[in-house]
Amino acid sequence: MRFAGTILALIFAACSGSTGPKGLDPTVLIANPVGTVPLVMTWFDQSGQVSTATVPIGQQQCVHFIATKLADSVRFVAYMGDTLAGNTALWTRQVSPWFNPLNGIPSNGIVTGYPNGAEYWSLTSDGPVDFLMKPVATAPC
Repeated sequence: MRFAGTILALIFAACSGSTGPKGLDPTVLIANPVGTVPLVMTWFDQSGQVSTATVPIGQQQCVHFIATKLADSVRFVAYMGDTLAGNTALWTRQVSPWFNPLNGIPSNGIVTGYPNGAEYWSLTSDGPVDFLMKPVATAPC
């Protein structure tokens, strides 16, 4: 009986500081300095975890997404404006590639356009309903 108690104590101690798998989890700095509407970003991983961040006009937010599993591929979608308006001049959407948190490389293995991997991003409004989304070399925040 003492042995079982010791095993349980070791298991709880090993798991107590856990915040998810230790992979290359993506970080993005979302800034909305000039947008006329909020800037929204939604993360997805292949295990079904979803997280959405909405950044108001004139604000910025640092978002760190922790994948559900170490080998989960992750992607995000960013958008601004009224997606139901039917007029693409009133909204913008961009989609990141699926990428592997183990190495930060897009899951299709094509690294063109991602010389530093796809782990760190900046997402910045550069017009009323427009933004620039790009990978960056180091953690942006």
